[in-house]
Amino acid sequence: MPDAARGMQVAEGHGWFDLSWETPMCHTLTIAVAWIFSGGSINEMWAPSFAVTENTRAFADSVYEALGVGARTVRSDDDGRATELLPAADGSVLGRVLSALGAPTGSKTPDSEVSLPPWLSEAPDDVRRAFAQTFVFNRGVERQNRPQTPVQIKTTRSDEFREDIQALCESVTAESAVTGDSEVWRLTAPAAFQLYQAPEIPS
Repeated sequence: MPDAARGMQVAEGHGWFDLSWETPMCHTLTIAVAWIFSGGSINEMWAPSFAVTENTRAFADSVYEALGVGARTVRSDDDGRATELLPAADGSVLGRVLSALGAPTGSKTPDSEVSLPPWLSEAPDDVRRAFAQTFVFNRGVERQNRPQTPVQIKTTRSDEFREDIQALCESVTAESAVTGDSEVWRLTAPAAFQLYQAPEIPS
């Protein structure tokens, strides 16, 4: 069987083509794509990787489990580099699926041409919110003694990308979400309450 056909068979077996807006797999793949944008990568061999902290590791494990691939750990004992979780199985197929859904591949430098997936503009609010929550959960830093703007985010990407992710955060919150227009920006208290948390992984 050709590699491409085998890869499609693997993806279909995991349910990765089940992409109607209301399906659990669409929601979970959205979280995975958002993780690549906010704290991950897809390398030249198409293997996706999630950088994790003590706060995010359990959730990353849950995402991989929901995708049906399990997780393996890389560099958990290296103080100089972030701990990373990779798929324990079918990583190159998953990486191709995430790339097809708009996740960036290769290194993400400040000068990289990185833009949000076009389908996000058409997605329902719960899917858009899951993307925004994943991004904020990974990139957000709490600001002690700043109750009006309690979460800060640094986005070392183009102005266009920063404006797009800020607009996404605004669109899924009931209140004005963002203050600041530089690469370091903040969420208002109502927006932080809604977005600074791991999104739900549907069963």
